[in-house]
Amino acid sequence: MAISKIGMIIRRRRTELGLSQEDLADGICAVTTLSRIENGERMPTQNHLEMLLQRVGYSDMMLENYVDEEDFLAHDLRFKIRQAHIEGNTEVARGLLLQLESLGRACSKLDSQFIMLHNILLFPERYTNESRLRELEKALRITHPKYTQDNILYLLSYEEVVLLNNIATAYATCGQRKVAVDILYGIINYYDTHIVNIEENLRTETMTIYNLSKWLGLENRYNECIKICDRGIALAKKTGRASCFALTLYNKAWALVKRNEPNDRAEAKTIAQNAYHVALAFDNMSLAESCQRFIKSNNLE
Repeated sequence: MAISKIGMIIRRRRTELGLSQEDLADGICAVTTLSRIENGERMPTQNHLEMLLQRVGYSDMMLENYVDEEDFLAHDLRFKIRQAHIEGNTEVARGLLLQLESLGRACSKLDSQFIMLHNILLFPERYTNESRLRELEKALRITHPKYTQDNILYLLSYEEVVLLNNIATAYATCGQRKVAVDILYGIINYYDTHIVNIEENLRTETMTIYNLSKWLGLENRYNECIKICDRGIALAKKTGRASCFALTLYNKAWALVKRNEPNDRAEAKTIAQNAYHVALAFDNMSLAESCQRFIKSNNLE
């Protein structure tokens, strides 16, 4: 990336955060040096670049993949949209999505797919169950033109994994839970058989496991549900990624009660109590209350 573009990115992000040049440069370089970097008059050293970008929340590795300002801006908007959506800031995410659409990058497959997916996620009121499924599959075919319900190609990007998770949910919502289970098992197989970036993997695997356990349980496939829940629980303990930990614990407790083999109810009681405490720790009061109702209604107190 050109020197002027690097400087522009640092300056813009610094301004967004309300930082002065003195704040950002403190302990890294002289203010005059930062000023020259931001104005495109000087190339930062590698150490300066790493530290400056990390202070404003970026990674220097990002810059190696973007050749112009628009590429970088689109990447940044996609990241912020995902974060806002994950955090439940729907209005913020919608505003950012409009900014991404206004860049006029519809010719880019990546942006077109991202925009289609997030229009569906952020504006659910626009779709019926059936139209949501059609649009999700249409979005996947942008990068997997040969995709059909019977031909799912498991060479996947992060966005395609997210799409397939949502396609599985859409099939289940339309009454086709077996199709949903098959799709989610396919994603699990992808995790097990392909070399992938572990960070990208962890962003989606816990949600895939939770979704799969839910539909397996509702299909009365309790042994499989418990097994896949155990995988999710082990993953959460190993990595510290707990976004779906309480939900997965709850699903396992539910499946144990439904299976009702010797010792299942005792184990279900312990797991449901753990789910309750994890939900409290993450301030998920709705799930905590669900855990309490589950324990009480099944006489696990």
